[in-house]
Amino acid sequence: MYFEREDKPKITLVILSIIFLSICLSFYYHFRGETGNNDSYRRLANLKSLQESGQLRTFYEPIPILLSLILKKISFSGYMVGYHISLAFSFSSFLHMIMLTFYRKEWKSNHYFIVYLTAFMPFSVHLPYYFYEEIICMFFLLLLNYTFKLETISDLFVLFLLTVFAFLSHIAIFFSGYLLFVAFATFKKNQEKKSKPTVFFKKKNIAMRILIAYLFFFILTSVLISYFDFFGTSSFGFLFNSSFDVAYRFFPIFLALFIGQYLLRSEKELNTSGTTAVVVLLIVVSGYFTYNTNKDDLESLKRMDAEIQSLKGSGRLSNSTILHGSSLISNYLYYHSGENIVANRIGEFTEKDYFIVENLSGTERVYLDRKNIASNLYFFLDNNTVLLSWSLIERLRNEKENNDLKVVVTNHFETFPKGLTPHEKLNRSLNSIFGM
Repeated sequence: MYFEREDKPKITLVILSIIFLSICLSFYYHFRGETGNNDSYRRLANLKSLQESGQLRTFYEPIPILLSLILKKISFSGYMVGYHISLAFSFSSFLHMIMLTFYRKEWKSNHYFIVYLTAFMPFSVHLPYYFYEEIICMFFLLLLNYTFKLETISDLFVLFLLTVFAFLSHIAIFFSGYLLFVAFATFKKNQEKKSKPTVFFKKKNIAMRILIAYLFFFILTSVLISYFDFFGTSSFGFLFNSSFDVAYRFFPIFLALFIGQYLLRSEKELNTSGTTAVVVLLIVVSGYFTYNTNKDDLESLKRMDAEIQSLKGSGRLSNSTILHGSSLISNYLYYHSGENIVANRIGEFTEKDYFIVENLSGTERVYLDRKNIASNLYFFLDNNTVLLSWSLIERLRNEKENNDLKVVVTNHFETFPKGLTPHEKLNRSLNSIFGM
């Protein structure tokens, strides 16, 4: 939605509002406690590794991790606090940018409170834990849409800079999001009727030509992404599912802010202190009811960490042992105890390698117990997770009997990625440019 630019909102007040909401969200996330999702521990492990060893454990787009590192250093805080601050700041900036896109005239106080209410709604408050990189990418695309004029050379520089920032935030969302930006900019330019043509749009059909050119580029890129398995197996499906998931999860936010600003613009009686009081009450109620929801169970990860430390402390596992585990286990243990577990990858394994195999059933436990297996070849970490040595795994895989444990182990190794995807290789190169 595009409105005229007169009586624009005061950017200073908007920035102060972004900082205020960031502080509120940071406290909310901090007191809520740790999250148990894989994405968060991947970011935390990367942040810790970058701070302590100067390199990343996994390769993702550089802008989000750089933002987390900068905010951690600015706030003089620990990893978890710095991480929560980066989530809060990016989400607050994103929400304010949506409102700026919908309502470009001077904001009244209730415009700010509508943004605060949307931030603490059940469908939105936990999204930064899962879509941190996507939020940053969409923020740059929204900022690009907000500032887009393309009337002078400086506008061209801003266009290039924000495009690069969006690309370096989340490549998958950038492709689909940029298509929407170009389509919207084309529509906006075609709707504008100015007395003097701009430098770049002297012909009426230039904007449409740009849209057609980018649409062709988008289709060609999608075909190449699929052909070269850029994101791994089924890359086109990954690109489509990522875009659909973001659209599905963030549509309620855009709808809430659009309806909120529309009602404030059309219903003048809503711009009162009474309405403000009601919105503040809704914020408190929404924050209260969402505080204890959507929490992840960390007990199994804590037990696993404690058991591995116990095995090493008692000498049953040597310090030269190489441990392999899922991405979540690998990142969780590295972040909490510095245990450098290798995320499951296909490679050349030796007798020093042990693998964490999860989701065992009772029959698989019984199989291990009743077989004559040396005690140093496997260790139970909890009721359904076991640490298996590579020599035992080879023995199981070579057995003629197709038992349940053999099936579990075989399936476990089939999930291992065969190597870095082109996407990860590209991110490794991009991160090296920033010294990571």
